[in-house]
Amino acid sequence: MRSKQRGVFLIGATIAVAVVGILVAFWGQHQMQQMRIEKGERVGESLKVLGNHVQDFMVKHHGDIKALFLQREGASRKIAESGIELTRRYDVWLRAKTISDLTVEKLIRLTGAKGTGSSPPLAGAEYRIVVYSTNCADKTEPCDIDAVTYLTAPIKSTYSNGADWVASGAALAKLGVLGGISRQGDPNVFRFLDGNGPVINTVRNPERPAIAGLLAMRGGYQTSAQDAFLRRDGTREMQGDLNLSGNNIVNAKQITNVELVDVEKMTAKTITATENIHSDGQISAKGIFSSDGATITGKLEVKNQGVHADGEIRAQGELRSEAGVVRLKGAVGGSCSDRGIGLDEQGRVMSCQSGTWTLGALPKDSTEVSEDIRSEIVKGYVPWDVASITVNNYRDFKARCESTTTTEIPNGFACQLDVVKNYCEQIPRLRQRTFIGNGRRDVSFEIPPSDGQNGSIAGGIYKITCLTPRGAPVQLVYRAANSTGAQAFDSVRPATEEDLRRLIVRSRLPQVKSIKLFEEFRCALGDAGHIYNLDEDKDGPWDYCEMASDEAKYQCDWPNQMRDLYRDIDSGAWKFRLKQRGGGVKCVKFAEQ
Repeated sequence: MRSKQRGVFLIGATIAVAVVGILVAFWGQHQMQQMRIEKGERVGESLKVLGNHVQDFMVKHHGDIKALFLQREGASRKIAESGIELTRRYDVWLRAKTISDLTVEKLIRLTGAKGTGSSPPLAGAEYRIVVYSTNCADKTEPCDIDAVTYLTAPIKSTYSNGADWVASGAALAKLGVLGGISRQGDPNVFRFLDGNGPVINTVRNPERPAIAGLLAMRGGYQTSAQDAFLRRDGTREMQGDLNLSGNNIVNAKQITNVELVDVEKMTAKTITATENIHSDGQISAKGIFSSDGATITGKLEVKNQGVHADGEIRAQGELRSEAGVVRLKGAVGGSCSDRGIGLDEQGRVMSCQSGTWTLGALPKDSTEVSEDIRSEIVKGYVPWDVASITVNNYRDFKARCESTTTTEIPNGFACQLDVVKNYCEQIPRLRQRTFIGNGRRDVSFEIPPSDGQNGSIAGGIYKITCLTPRGAPVQLVYRAANSTGAQAFDSVRPATEEDLRRLIVRSRLPQVKSIKLFEEFRCALGDAGHIYNLDEDKDGPWDYCEMASDEAKYQCDWPNQMRDLYRDIDSGAWKFRLKQRGGGVKCVKFAEQ
């Protein structure tokens, strides 16, 4: 009895094990199938993302791609905003013009693509992007630009080198109507389903040699799904109204219209009309320009800004000014129309007499006299020039405080010497020697050799300015023991009345108003130095300054010392520069005459 029971149990256990084995095998097969489908979906999704970016590239850079395809074979074109170069090549197999070097890396840079990498999630496979055109012949013809983006290897089965058609089918489902695959029977073409129905479209497979199971995504003009949208490259016309539902049109360069534009409010930077503009209301404008004139039947009111005219302003009635004055422009001695009145630049009233502007009142001084009248008055009087020269103003100049040279200035009626930079304790003295007049051409001023009280002309950089008769030769004549030389003045110009007053007054012997001694001590090692503006003193500005002679009082035993007394070439101010030593300067101010 027990043996019979054991036999029944063994039979039941065997059946149970068989059933469990079948269930486990079925579950394992299902899991394997699910893993293949998920793998295919990942591959298809990544290819779809990249294909969409390829479509964006074609639309965004349609003009650059067309220009590249219109160039010669092997030509390159740089995309301006990114600096990336693309090269044109004719593909014999595709029978089309292509971009030979468009990689995923370049595409990402050109489009700013997000959510994609440079390689697919499939071992042994790479992305290939082929952008091509079969009809881009010249600028006047259409240029349809197409694309196919594909993988260089199929999704392979786990236990063989053949294509995994289950995983490939899942990938195609992710790609949608734009997805295609190379079939086993004819791997030389990619087969796609048309977006409007189950119509088979084919595109040549660019991969050589052709392999079955390659996944691809197409783009461009070959996709009938694009007909449902307004093309960004402007190659398809609208078949109906464009309803923006209250949204804006932004950054439109030009809008061409053949009929009515009906809007409640229009804002435009520039409006150009070849015919009339009619308005039942007001037209407000910041400025109005009319090249053919303007006719106003009502009253013209101009507020705040005034009326400006380059030509005549005529009035049949009176011309009135309720507030302010009438301002006119003219020049004494200039031509004019009869019966005119005017004002010159100085505000003097003029009247037009015999076709010439003439002052309506007696002049107050010589500046109010016209040039032609003034030239008649000054006939017989000596005209003057102002001559100036800056001596020793060159790079390799080396000062010589002791010099036996005498410097003469012929034909100088009134001269002055200004110190630009002095390197010695004393400055040279400019003294009057003989006068000029009655046609004589004698020496008028001289700078004597250095002595115990006066410096040398070679002791610094100095500017000499002289008043001289018009046309008379003026120069510096250097006389030494065994040699004589001359140097022409740097500039000569006609003298003004201000020049006459300034130079003649300064050439006289002045009265001293004040004398002051400035002392500064900077006897410290490492002192950076300082520049003192002596004219900023309460008793300044000074007419003349010189170094104090007590050298033992100011000397310091440090290297790289500096002590300069000079006149600023721009402002004319006396300045005293010290570094790592002391120094004294004595300045004098003359009384005004």
